[in-house]
Amino acid sequence: MPRRVLEVADIFRAHGRAYRQANAGHLNLSQLKVMSAIEACRTEALGGHVAVCTKCVHHHIAYNSSKNRHCPKCQGPAARDWMAAQADDLLPVEYFHLVFTVPAEIARIAYWNKRAIYGLLFRAPVASLANMWTAMNSRMERWNSGQRVFHRPTLLTTKINV
Repeated sequence: MPRRVLEVADIFRAHGRAYRQANAGHLNLSQLKVMSAIEACRTEALGGHVAVCTKCVHHHIAYNSSKNRHCPKCQGPAARDWMAAQADDLLPVEYFHLVFTVPAEIARIAYWNKRAIYGLLFRAPVASLANMWTAMNSRMERWNSGQRVFHRPTLLTTKINV
C-alpha cells in the first residue's frame, strides 16, 4: 500500500490551533482566513456532492474546494499549468532562485512595514547591478579606445522599474 502524501492541510489541521494560540496577535485576519480555508478545503466542512455509478451503484463523495488562491491543493494544478504555458517564453539558460536573509532586527521591522522593507530589498540589488554595469562599460570603453580588442561579457537582465 503506498504511503499517504503529507499535505499542508494535514499540518494545519494537526498543529494550526496551537500555532494560532502561540502566535496570537501576530497573525493578521487574512492569514487566519488562509489557514482556515486550507484546513477546510475538500472536507465535509465545505460540503460536497455524491457521484453514483449507474451500473454498479457505487457512491463517491467529492468534497468542495476552498478555491482560496493560497491553497496548494486548489492552486497547485493551476500553477503547474501556468508554468507549463510560460515554458515557451523562457530562455534556454539556467535560472537562479535568490533568497535574502535579513537580521532579526530588520525582520521585526519588515513584519509591520512589508511594502517599505521589501521594496528596499528589491531595489538594492537592482541598483548594485546597474552600478556594476555602468562601471564595467566605462572600463571597457577606456580599454577599447586603444584599438585593442577585449572580451566583452554581456549581462542579460529583464527590465525592472526601480
